[in-house]
Amino acid sequence: MHLRVQPNLGLPDKQPTAGKGGFAFGAFPIPLVPGQKYPAGTELVRQGEIATDVWIIDAGIVKLVYIGEDGRETTVGARFKGWVLGSTSAILSKPSPVAAVTMTACYLQRLETGTFLEMLNGHSTLSQWLHKMHSQEVFDQLVSLTAGSALSAKQRLERLLAQLIDTIVDNTQSVEIRVTLPFSLRDLAGLVGITPEHLSRLLRQLTDEGVIRRKRGWIIVTDRHKLAPVSASPKLPDHPHLI
Repeated sequence: MHLRVQPNLGLPDKQPTAGKGGFAFGAFPIPLVPGQKYPAGTELVRQGEIATDVWIIDAGIVKLVYIGEDGRETTVGARFKGWVLGSTSAILSKPSPVAAVTMTACYLQRLETGTFLEMLNGHSTLSQWLHKMHSQEVFDQLVSLTAGSALSAKQRLERLLAQLIDTIVDNTQSVEIRVTLPFSLRDLAGLVGITPEHLSRLLRQLTDEGVIRRKRGWIIVTDRHKLAPVSASPKLPDHPHLI
């Protein structure tokens, strides 16, 4: 069961200094109030419902989850700093095909859907900005589908680890890079498109090959260059994407 949105929840209001990442198409073109902090497990967009709010991620990670008829959850994507959530559902007035749930504590800017649509209608700059973001998402999805068909499960796992390093690790030049996963192994399996059991086998294989070591919850990548290159697939962006 996910938490429904409750701003702050007694958490500190002070927003952290901007970290890694930015906006490739420029900052969000409409001045907004500072983001608020939400805990992990907060449901921002509910599957099967029209988004009532649009969210901009200032810090933290949000996962996209598909919930089957049997109640089983499958993680189908992750969103990082600068991504926008709920906008396509709001614009189309159609139910979201997935839920968006915070994986970590997040700082988020929240716009009520009606306010967002009024802004969109009254600001050509915002409209152009969103059009670029939608075009980028379509492009990335096509590249991702192509890579998913062409790459093995092991290559997809290596690619995802490389993408995570590029996105959330400050020093990617070190020979050994320590990564603490911001989500469960089940979520990781969903992102790679395999079962948790197959993921365990692949992690053992990477360990046997000397590509990674695992220690106390950390994954230690022994050499970033041993991982499958990300050039053939979409890099996890540091600019806004939309769902």
